[in-house]
Parts: sequence; structure tokens; C-alpha cells
Amino acid sequence: MKVYSESQAKQLKGLIEVISDSDYTLSAAKRRCEGGIPKDMTPGGVPIVIGPLEGGSPKLKRYQACWYVKNKSV
Repeated sequence: MKVYSESQAKQLKGLIEVISDSDYTLSAAKRRCEGGIPKDMTPGGVPIVIGPLEGGSPKLKRYQACWYVKNKSV
């Protein structure tokens, strides 16, 4: 599973959907992606992790579990 920074994620061509509105530590975000993917996600995608999210303490880096569908227009 790939981990992208926010700036890298913005450059991806395709659709990025958030799996969960929660922010996670890196290991927890990876576990969330490995768990069940919600049924309403666009078919043909792969789970990715985006972060660390901007803001907050640098010691408490937070990541987001997302779903990436390559070359899907928004």
C-alpha cells in the first residue's frame, strides 16, 4: 500500500475518495485500509494513505485512509 504526502496526492490523476473521516497514525491508517472497504466506493480502485495532514503538532502526525481510482474523472 502506498503512502503519499498531501502534495503528491494532489498531483495524482484520478479520483480520491476518503474511506473514513477519522485521522489516524500511520500504522492505524494502514490497518484501516486493509480492513473492509465501504461498498459505496467507486469500483476499480486501490487503498492509499495520505498524510501527514497539515496542522497540529509535528509529534502527532495524522494520516487519512483513502481510495484511489486511477484516471477516473471527477
